[in-house]
Amino acid sequence: MKIIQTFWSKPLFHSNQNVCQNRYQGGWLNYRYFLLSMAYSCLTISRHYPHLELYTDTFGKSLFRH
Repeated sequence: MKIIQTFWSKPLFHSNQNVCQNRYQGGWLNYRYFLLSMAYSCLTISRHYPHLELYTDTFGKSLFRH
């Protein structure tokens, strides 16, 4: 079975005027916590499903490559 995790970077950088739909920084108060949660999520999923693939945009590719 192939498991797919996705990341779209656009909501990270664009604040919405409607507060209930505001996903700026992924909805996290601190950008660092967002990155830590993405890493933890990926590691936890790969523990149970070793064939994990990440689908992302160009910015996400450069972000998670380092």
